[in-house]
Amino acid sequence: MIGLGFGNLSSISQTMAVKAVPREGKARATATFLIFFDIGNGLGPVVLGLMLPVIGYTVMYVLLGIIVLLTILLYRRFSLR
Repeated sequence: MIGLGFGNLSSISQTMAVKAVPREGKARATATFLIFFDIGNGLGPVVLGLMLPVIGYTVMYVLLGIIVLLTILLYRRFSLR
């Protein structure tokens, strides 16, 4: 299930990034999206793994939940016109 969700989310996110720019900026939008996607996938687990012994699972999941909610609000604010 994670593979299906992750595969769909990454494809949808890249499509949204590419559709948001004019035709001549599509390559730059794709490259920028993939750079930040890779940084998030590479550094995210490392940073969370380093924080885990200090803050514990409960605080980490609460913080990540807050980040998800803020991200949803930002998306709704800036993508719905």
